[in-house]
Amino acid sequence: MRRFSVCGNEFDASVIVFDKDGLLFKSEAFWRELMQARVRAAEKHLNTGQICEWLELMEAGYVCEDDRVRVTRVTPDGVTAVAAPEEEIMITGTLLMQQMHTKWPVARELAREIFEEGDATIDMEAAISPQEGFPDIFRRLYEAGIPYGIATSDNLTRARQSINMYDDYDHLDFVISPTEVAHNKPEPDMIEMVADRYSIKPSQIIMIGDSYVDVMMAKNAGSIGIGIPEFDDMAEKMKPYATVMAQSLNDIQIID
Repeated sequence: MRRFSVCGNEFDASVIVFDKDGLLFKSEAFWRELMQARVRAAEKHLNTGQICEWLELMEAGYVCEDDRVRVTRVTPDGVTAVAAPEEEIMITGTLLMQQMHTKWPVARELAREIFEEGDATIDMEAAISPQEGFPDIFRRLYEAGIPYGIATSDNLTRARQSINMYDDYDHLDFVISPTEVAHNKPEPDMIEMVADRYSIKPSQIIMIGDSYVDVMMAKNAGSIGIGIPEFDDMAEKMKPYATVMAQSLNDIQIID
């Protein structure tokens, strides 16, 4: 194990696990651009009223301009921000079944089509910008030979694209998405998968995230949970579950 210092607190750990959106990358622009790309795909099938109802369900703010819908914000702990892609598709499919008075298989496949087309056309250059301390934290861990990876609610393709914009994705020891576990955050499945992979106890793992679901997952697994909230209101939701709160990734220091 190696020793780490975080805001005056010291911890021994063997593996470091990071969330992605909101922690490594600024989330507001990413979520907004992602939902806007999905709206463009949805416009081929849905009218403006249906799209607005869908955005409200996904907890995204919007305005209508010249009969077109522009996404203005996404709630940081809402469906779009924390749900797994498959969960988003199921939620959307259910709404489409009601809106379009169609059978579930048709609604589900249309929802999947909208998400896949939208996600494939997102402007990553416009959506992705790094948080303070990234990618330096990855480089420090890589040079020190400390295993590290990502546990994200996003998909693996976008995780690779995001990381490769600022660092080397192949330096990661693992990337875990919801498709690889039975239960998404805040259940402990992702942490337990890492523990099994390295034959260590969950208590030897540090989980770092920007949302309460990240540190709740760490607490549920018996791991060390470091909270680095992107938004002030999220900080209050994280405090009951986090082992320690920090301001940025720069607060994580390798001391031994």
